[in-house]
Amino acid sequence: MPPLVLDPTAIKRATTPELVLTTVHYALIAHAHGRTTVPPPLHLQFPDADGDCHVKAGWATDTPDFTVKIAIDLYRNPAAGLPTDHGLVCVVSARTGQIRAILDDQGLLTAWRTAAAGRPGSRPPWQPTSPASAPTCPTRTNCRRHFSPVRH
Repeated sequence: MPPLVLDPTAIKRATTPELVLTTVHYALIAHAHGRTTVPPPLHLQFPDADGDCHVKAGWATDTPDFTVKIAIDLYRNPAAGLPTDHGLVCVVSARTGQIRAILDDQGLLTAWRTAAAGRPGSRPPWQPTSPASAPTCPTRTNCRRHFSPVRH
């Protein structure tokens, strides 16, 4: 069976800010308790393109899947009308090795995770229906920008 492939629009339809915040909350707890495997990132530099790429992987103990994230930043892209960052997340079965999903998120999930991780140790503290109450985090503007389109 071919893997599920989701683009940013499909990802936004499939999730909510509450789901993102809750998932990151429990992932941080699992990591703090040593229940994750997270190897060091792989990093590539692209001097000619003024950019870089990093590849990260992670698995939470006793879960059926692990993920591999590829994040690319090419800082000259705006001059060509292209976004600076792009990325995808690949979800792989930790039991069979089959690729279960490819999330062609164009960096969206990284932005959401970064925003949600700005509230470590707390439950989702804001109402997703209230734009004025976006989470307080290191990238507050990004929190509003990235969580706002997800509302249903």
